[in-house]
Amino acid sequence: MLDSKRSQGFERLRIQRLFGEILLSIAVEEILFYYLHRILHHPSLYKHYHKKHHEFTSPIAISAIYCHPVEHILCNLLPVLVPWILIDTHVLSMWAWVALSSPLGVMLHSGYHLPLAQPPEFHHYHHMKFNQNYGILGILDWFHETDKEYRKSELFERAVFFIPINTKNINYHARLIWNVVNKHLMKRY
Repeated sequence: MLDSKRSQGFERLRIQRLFGEILLSIAVEEILFYYLHRILHHPSLYKHYHKKHHEFTSPIAISAIYCHPVEHILCNLLPVLVPWILIDTHVLSMWAWVALSSPLGVMLHSGYHLPLAQPPEFHHYHHMKFNQNYGILGILDWFHETDKEYRKSELFERAVFFIPINTKNINYHARLIWNVVNKHLMKRY
């Protein structure tokens, strides 16, 4: 018999719940990744678990997962999976979250500027300096002032959040996504 709390994954997913769970997952991932990543920079842990990842001083996409298994579990898997455990998310929200968050590390290491994403310069600076920019979004770096040097750097001046200017294009894609979600996920059974 299914636990009544866990069986909600088979209920109809409301769009408000999807976005709420995704936003909460983003917050949990930012918090866990920042602190776990920063802990791995402690001298007693760095040489054993995190140094391998920093062999790339100018990261490329594959370096996102080029790491010790302990680091992979702590920094790549836990921050993505813990929200599912903590808030008992709907199964479709979790699938959407994993689909969004999984390629993020690769993209941040790739050097490409993507719409509404942290510019790659942020994480590249971390690979150059090692003691700056531990987070994903940079919120906790700002809070703990671990991005002070970066904000004064040439890389910060170059970093641009790419936000599409063409509003017709944004409206078209928003409507297209809404229609697909509405048609396939929101229909009544």
